[in-house]
Amino acid sequence: MEIFIGRDRESSKLQVTIGKQAKTFGAAGSVPHSVSREIHCSLTLNDDGTYQVKNLKAQNVTYVNGVPVESKRVTEKDTIELGADRYLLDWEYVTSLMPKVADIRPLKVVWDNFNEEKKRIRNKQKNIGLLSRVPIMFSMVGGLLSALMPGVLTFSFTIIAVVVMFYGFYRSATDKSSDEMDELTLQLQRDYSCPCCKRYLGQPYEQLMLMDSCPYCRAMFRKK
Repeated sequence: MEIFIGRDRESSKLQVTIGKQAKTFGAAGSVPHSVSREIHCSLTLNDDGTYQVKNLKAQNVTYVNGVPVESKRVTEKDTIELGADRYLLDWEYVTSLMPKVADIRPLKVVWDNFNEEKKRIRNKQKNIGLLSRVPIMFSMVGGLLSALMPGVLTFSFTIIAVVVMFYGFYRSATDKSSDEMDELTLQLQRDYSCPCCKRYLGQPYEQLMLMDSCPYCRAMFRKK
């Protein structure tokens, strides 16, 4: 988001314009006339948390650390002065008007781990489901063999089918996959949240990368 900085034409206070909203700061007459009315320079928040200051008119002059610039990447440690009278810009006031920044890069690890664990749990549930079908298969094979080759072989298939069936019952009875999935989902809701407002974001990480800001607190997403 780009904000515009200049002098309020009526009160000669510092004027900061964000979108269609303009706010003034300081005492009346505190900003010298060498600072352009309404639009002297702009300040843009970069994805890495720094700012880009731009001098917007040829007749203006904007200083960064005492050096006149047209455009320069700056941080809150830098000194910005406006106009030939070198009006000192109040960083604390200006940055208080800037939107918050939420670094969402660590959320990729959270999202990837969630999907890996979800895949593991679903594979385990799938294996238990397949195991429950094995006795039916053995029974069908045993029935076929009893018609063709009655005797010990048929009995062996029956014993195996019974053992597998009881093992399948045991695995189903002791399976905690549903509890694991519930806990995994709760963990995601705790960890996969906006760093600023702490609200669960819900969208896949790839979708978050297409968004500019948090849908709840409007903090700008830092992606690089």
